[in-house]
Amino acid sequence: GMRRLSNNHWKAKLERQSTRSKTVYGNDPAKAMEHLRHFMISSTGSVLRAWIEFFDRDMDHRISRAEFSKGLRELGYKGDVFELFSVLDDDDSNELTLDEVDMKQATIWRNFRVFVAARFKSEEELLQRCFDAAEGIKHREIQDHLSREDFCVGLRKCGWSHGVADLNWIFDALQDQSDGLLKIDALRWMGIELTRRQKKQEAKVRSRKWQALRGRTGASPQLKHRHFAKFKAFLQKKYGTLIRAWRQALSQTDSMVLSKLHFLKAAARLGFAKESKELWKALDKDDSGQASIDELDPKNAEILAQFKVWVTEKFGSVRAAFEAMDSDSTRFINAVEF
Repeated sequence: GMRRLSNNHWKAKLERQSTRSKTVYGNDPAKAMEHLRHFMISSTGSVLRAWIEFFDRDMDHRISRAEFSKGLRELGYKGDVFELFSVLDDDDSNELTLDEVDMKQATIWRNFRVFVAARFKSEEELLQRCFDAAEGIKHREIQDHLSREDFCVGLRKCGWSHGVADLNWIFDALQDQSDGLLKIDALRWMGIELTRRQKKQEAKVRSRKWQALRGRTGASPQLKHRHFAKFKAFLQKKYGTLIRAWRQALSQTDSMVLSKLHFLKAAARLGFAKESKELWKALDKDDSGQASIDELDPKNAEILAQFKVWVTEKFGSVRAAFEAMDSDSTRFINAVEF
């Protein structure tokens, strides 16, 4: 009986491996991610649009295996969705984040959500203020849509500082494809974001009151800044760059996103156990409960994202780029080859 069970186990394993070998991405997470991105873009026009409209409908910034399967099926994907998810989920977290799918669009989307929740109290206010700012006069009639120009010009006049190109990415993801206008229904996620922000602010107020009652105060902003600067200097000295430090010391699975628990453990391993909680607060500036690589090193994270875009456009995939650079087929790339 045990022998039959063992044989069946290996037979099933071989069948799964055989299935993977027949797919265009095989067992390569990077190639599978390129496959997913290409499908999302060909289906909806952008990764971000597909993510918002078909995958992350509850706006919790991560998708489960079930959400992944439902989204792909609704988009008409004909392949094995569960096999694709298994290859993509190489850290066995049983979920995917937008940072893992497309780091650049994830950063743009996060910046936009934080900005909107801080500046506007409702979807209606966003539309009206953007329209009035773009047109230069205050309109009495209620505005229920925005053109691309009014959206970009209006938000910049309302304080957006991350560039027009980013706003165009957002508009492409949110616009009504039938007439090219941004309508109020595409902003319904703002309610969730505003509620989330309000709860965080209330939690901060409760925390401050509790600390006052207990006669304790947290570290000053100046002290937090010094701790974080010291931590970054340590990482820079030990690993050469903050990007390498992220990959080797903080996120050893090469994920672009780090949870609080994983960060605290990593900081303790590096000798910063005492300061770890203050370091986390300095890193997770938007209080999202997760930290991404661009929050540690925004400048080089942007360079990395641009490099990734270039690699994809030039070679089609990371694997193809590596093979093109590996001129002597040693499966290693030296500085000259790079």
